[in-house]
Amino acid sequence: MSKIITLPQLKDINPGVNDTVGALVVAAVNSWIETATSRCWGETRTVTELQNASGFVWLDHMDVVEVLSVTTGYPNSDPHTIDSNSYYVTPEGRLVLSRGRQTSLPPSTLDYLSIRYKYGVAEEDVPAGLVLAGLGLATGYYEYVSNGGREVSRAQVGSYTLQFAAGSSDGSGSGALGSTVTRDTTVINSYAMRRV
Repeated sequence: MSKIITLPQLKDINPGVNDTVGALVVAAVNSWIETATSRCWGETRTVTELQNASGFVWLDHMDVVEVLSVTTGYPNSDPHTIDSNSYYVTPEGRLVLSRGRQTSLPPSTLDYLSIRYKYGVAEEDVPAGLVLAGLGLATGYYEYVSNGGREVSRAQVGSYTLQFAAGSSDGSGSGALGSTVTRDTTVINSYAMRRV
């Protein structure tokens, strides 16, 4: 799972965060951001994927750190490893085979490509905007869970307190949480995987 925000960061914002609930909220927000952006944040993963053979393919993931191997072959035959000088990959995840190497392979070996590679964004390279948006979501979500599934808006002047609560069935998205969620999800969506 991605490592965008941490429990200590959430506790820096709200020191009263319960460790158990806070850890669940952090895990949920990290997972949601990874799913929403289709990218791995704060760590590197290794994956092998199978593609139809072509002069170029789009890998399932962007932020490619290193291609470990590319093999080709035909079902029920021995795979052929393609020399690393015979292809290149862009950080966006486009693997391009050089024409010379591709045409030098027998046609029967070009049925599939098996690509093993590492992808992800290092922890120190996670954008600050993404961390802040994640913390914004986590703070709102923690407050929502802590208040029994209600959005609570509160104002206090001296000893006078005014508090409004909307139930979870309200669904209007109004109030302080609604505008925060919209802002934070807009920031998160700006980091989503894009193909040109």
